[in-house]
Amino acid sequence: MKKTFIIPILAALVAVPSCNFLDKEPQVICSDTFYKTDTEALYGLAGVYGVIDSLQLYGLAYSLHLSGIDDLCYYNRATSNSFSDFYQHDASTADVYNAWVWLYKGIKNANEFIDAMKNSELEDSKTLSNEARFLRAYYHFLLAQAWGDVPLRASSVKSYDKTNLAATPQLDVLQWAADEMEACLPGLAEDIDHAPSRVCRTTAQGILARVYLFMAGESVKGGAKQSLFAKAKYFAGKVIQSGKH
Repeated sequence: MKKTFIIPILAALVAVPSCNFLDKEPQVICSDTFYKTDTEALYGLAGVYGVIDSLQLYGLAYSLHLSGIDDLCYYNRATSNSFSDFYQHDASTADVYNAWVWLYKGIKNANEFIDAMKNSELEDSKTLSNEARFLRAYYHFLLAQAWGDVPLRASSVKSYDKTNLAATPQLDVLQWAADEMEACLPGLAEDIDHAPSRVCRTTAQGILARVYLFMAGESVKGGAKQSLFAKAKYFAGKVIQSGKH
């Protein structure tokens, strides 16, 4: 598993202790029904967001055990149950396995939420759906960043014979994620009233800069590197030019 740093803009996405949005009990309503009220829709959206601050991801394992394993981190304990702390991990290590499972759980929740919102007449339905769409792309980015070639789950599973999915090349997953994020931009809130607990337009622009910067790196094979660096510069510039941060 490739090692990665959690940079401030990623942390900003989930810095939620001061807000009450994720205090809602996550509840994703399946696509054979729909959301009738704003409250129901927010409960469903919390099911998409809620994955990211779980103990398996940014709550502990991904952000500390799996990402904080270079010379900048020191674990002051005699023993550890997390072998990734000591570079003694493989695909069967709990932290690695759980990060994989929970990222796909977030993708599943996003797909179900997007399906359930398609025919919604709620005033904020497009904004909420775009937030879920962005998170679905972001979860795919984290998977491709860490594992390389991974299954791309762009729609919900309707039958058991569709559960197995072949891996998609890393560059294709990253490009798909970037394209999805860019497509979401017009439908995301321009203000930052709900930041940092929910995605706004500058959140997406900042993460897009991160995605393109990673794609331009040597660990990703293929792609026009100079144009990818230019894309990273463009979206980082958009955040700066907004004057909101």
